[in-house]
Amino acid sequence: MGSPVREVLGAPLDSITFPATAESKSPYILPEHLKAAPLGIDWDSIPSITATPQAEFAALMDVCWGASDAIDTYCFQPLRSVAEIEDVAGPDFRLTAEQSGNYLYETKHWPVTQVLGAQVSPAANFPRQWTQIPAEKMDNINSSMSILTDNAGSSGSEGMNLIQVAPGFFGWSLGRGGYVAQFAYINGWPHTGLAPSTILAATYTKGSATVAVSSSSGLAVGQGVSGPGVPNGTIIADISGDTLTLSMASIFTGSDYLYVGTPAGVTELYVDDVTGFDGTRSMIYDLGGTEAIVVTGASAYTPISIFGGNVSVDAGPGTLTLAQPTRYPHAPQTTLITSIPANVRWAAYYFAAAEALTRGATAITAQALPGTMMNSGAGAIKELVAQAKANLTPFRRVF
Repeated sequence: MGSPVREVLGAPLDSITFPATAESKSPYILPEHLKAAPLGIDWDSIPSITATPQAEFAALMDVCWGASDAIDTYCFQPLRSVAEIEDVAGPDFRLTAEQSGNYLYETKHWPVTQVLGAQVSPAANFPRQWTQIPAEKMDNINSSMSILTDNAGSSGSEGMNLIQVAPGFFGWSLGRGGYVAQFAYINGWPHTGLAPSTILAATYTKGSATVAVSSSSGLAVGQGVSGPGVPNGTIIADISGDTLTLSMASIFTGSDYLYVGTPAGVTELYVDDVTGFDGTRSMIYDLGGTEAIVVTGASAYTPISIFGGNVSVDAGPGTLTLAQPTRYPHAPQTTLITSIPANVRWAAYYFAAAEALTRGATAITAQALPGTMMNSGAGAIKELVAQAKANLTPFRRVF
């Protein structure tokens, strides 16, 4: 596999890639997953029946992002893994003393999956005179919810949001709120999209599996690919010069890009966000071959330095190292690597279906509850939104 790359917007078709320095994050669902969900929606009608594959993909990505944003908005917090830095004054109700001499900090977001570090200063000191609190002097407690399963458990919005701090960093000698502290931690479920190993200028012909590309250097038979009009699950079947034969024919004629992913049997994945993945079990969610993985390492291309460089955080685009080789090829734009529970994904489908009906999709019915169907219209939209919210009840942050 070649170096990870990203598209250069506006660049000519024969010069479009360079080593990645930044990528946008992925929504909780992708267009291919949305189209496969049994919701009864005619997604080909968004934005219109006559839309090009590019326009359809862009419109459905907008729907996927809208559904993802609706989830985070309803839950009052992001559910994907993010690195947080919070300011707090104490001792007070969110930073309290225990009889043991430890202090307990209640975070704003949950579930806390990793404590990165903290620093504390007397509140009256300007500029701040920070004392570092190393991560080994802190621990997250009440871990009643697993990030390794598809079940949110019974903890609701409680649990996994308490950080215990060893004695010696806080006290009542300066009175209530006599100290200010900054806590850094990772919360949420790891979630990312597969990033392309290569993006190539390509010329497609509808009905043909042959694609002319700007360069075949570094490509291999068996790599998953995606692009406008490329059916889900397509791989490179043959390479002859700068001409590729794909395993399935294109449904698009014209010049655009070909996004190249991984073949089966790899132990490294290029992704758009490595936050929170190290040491977790996750799923490669791909209609062409969903599989379970164990992530043994997560390395960001550009780690984030915080607290004056005393703490380094692997967040953003990077590489995941797997315990075992993958079983299937995977393509960018159609593949998510995620620990997000399944009921969150279904909430995204319901929000997306509600938006589709709002936009005027041509579907007559849409699935609401398992085994039931309902006519499209205002009532259907309200029921879909209600079902999405019901799925998100265990994840909603309560003030």
